[in-house]
Amino acid sequence: MAHSHADFRPGAASFIGSFFDAPDQAVIVLRGDLDAAAVGRVRLHIGDVLAAGIEDITVDGRDVDSYHPSLLDVLGRTQRHLGRTRHLLRIRGLRPTPLAPPVSDAEATPAGIPDPVVVPPARAGSAEPVP
Repeated sequence: MAHSHADFRPGAASFIGSFFDAPDQAVIVLRGDLDAAAVGRVRLHIGDVLAAGIEDITVDGRDVDSYHPSLLDVLGRTQRHLGRTRHLLRIRGLRPTPLAPPVSDAEATPAGIPDPVVVPPARAGSAEPVP
């Protein structure tokens, strides 16, 4: 186990931690109630794991009591990212018990979840995007 990291904040009802299970595998452990701010920290945590070159990730959500719906967006984006290089995201034990009703993309953005980047098509014969 070469790496270990935990994000626990006193007074918070959530825990986010990770360890490298093998040189190319990481396990991210989630516990408690994951509100929008905690989901933002999960996103950053996953980004740190990916930046370390780990592309086989297991998210252990067996001890999650509830979560903000934007967690599903974070996990979906992570899977799409890993899928482009034929790598794997596993999710263990996360039950469908969201903390709040689903929100629109506009409402999810303040939680620290970036909107997808939209690249406009280029004009014919030009390298400039169409405004």
